[in-house]
Amino acid sequence: MESLSAQFDDLMRQMQVLADPAEYKFLEFLDHEEKNRVQLRELEAEVSRLNEQATRYQKEIKSLEMKLKNAKHMLDVEKAKRITTEKEKNDLAGQIGLVMELLGRGQVNETRERLQQLQHSFTFTGTATNQRRSMRDLSPGPLSTITEDNDTMGSILSVSDIDITEDDLEETRLRSGRSFKRRSSPERQDSSKGKRRSGRRSEEIQSHEVKTQVTYYTQGDEIKKIHTEMKVKPSAPPLST
Repeated sequence: MESLSAQFDDLMRQMQVLADPAEYKFLEFLDHEEKNRVQLRELEAEVSRLNEQATRYQKEIKSLEMKLKNAKHMLDVEKAKRITTEKEKNDLAGQIGLVMELLGRGQVNETRERLQQLQHSFTFTGTATNQRRSMRDLSPGPLSTITEDNDTMGSILSVSDIDITEDDLEETRLRSGRSFKRRSSPERQDSSKGKRRSGRRSEEIQSHEVKTQVTYYTQGDEIKKIHTEMKVKPSAPPLST
């Protein structure tokens, strides 16, 4: 059995522990832990929000990277197209320059002048009305393409267009628009018949010759010229003054 003094010492130590004011400190500890727990919850919520935001930003970054990749691809394609287009443009410019060199401005002007001369060569002598009408029809204007076939030459050099007789010359028009035929004396009729006979005889001798020269360009540098000659016999002899 222990002695009474030892038991008393244990009892005094226990009383000192119970008499120490540790309850206030314990309550402060509990309050501090509660605050830490609340802050921990707030931090956890903030971490969760930041994780969601980071995930969203990562998706946006991936989308922007894909768009950047597509933009780079489109830029490369446009650069290739631009290089191809510039090359085609240079090729076309070279072809145009070659065509201009082949055509030659001087030769084109020369051909145009020859066509104008050919057009003026088809002007015939007629009555005063026909002369005024032909001068009005032959006013300066753009040249048209001349096709040298049988129908065209026949229509231009038709006998009915250049048939001029003394009967047409004897026909006179009044100011009112009516036309009358002047009577000829017998001597004049006889002389006109003689002139007609001599005109028919000279018709077999006299002839007009129309020459045309057409210049065209082939695929090469060679220039070819075609000479066309056609003899036209007038339907009436030339008028004597």
